[in-house]
Amino acid sequence: MGCQISVINNKDISIRIQVKKVGVVRDEHVESISNSRWSFGSTFSSRKERNGKPRSKKIADIGLDQWVCDIKPNSRLKFRGDGLSPNVLYEYTCSTSASVVADRVHKGEKEVKAKSQSSIQFFAFQLDHGLQLRAEELMDAKWIRTYELAHLCCEILPGLRVQDRDYYGDVYDQCFIANELVTYILLHRIAQSAPHAVALCQRLLEN
Repeated sequence: MGCQISVINNKDISIRIQVKKVGVVRDEHVESISNSRWSFGSTFSSRKERNGKPRSKKIADIGLDQWVCDIKPNSRLKFRGDGLSPNVLYEYTCSTSASVVADRVHKGEKEVKAKSQSSIQFFAFQLDHGLQLRAEELMDAKWIRTYELAHLCCEILPGLRVQDRDYYGDVYDQCFIANELVTYILLHRIAQSAPHAVALCQRLLEN
């Protein structure tokens, strides 16, 4: 991502957004990433300390392993969507909590918290325009898949050579050679390895 994102929480609920790097596809597995944690603000501040003082870095200067953002009820928040490494696998989690007033249920009961959580794994994408999201969109997360697929189409589809092909006398209509596409993805540094390239293509096939 690389634009300003506006979040509007127009509901009486608290929302926590967490984005963490899942790993890098290298061989037949996903290589896990270190568990360093970052808190979200105007800058990202590492919870690790150096010389007794917390270190802060601008979001544009680092590749994030994880960040957390808390959005209060009936509030608005703006931030830059930088810092995620394009085409690397991340997990987005949106957790919500809302107070349920006791006398609505039964007098004398304590106030309880109604909680819900949704998550989705996605390959990070770039945006060249601003984005405005409401609470229901944050909780649904379909917007992530939409932008992810649009990004992957722009990255991968130029490498497709779809045509009729003859293979030992058999003609296959409108097809492409997978090895050629993987080579294209690697040469253009869209993926870091052949399994990573296959994973990106598989995401397009699944959707």
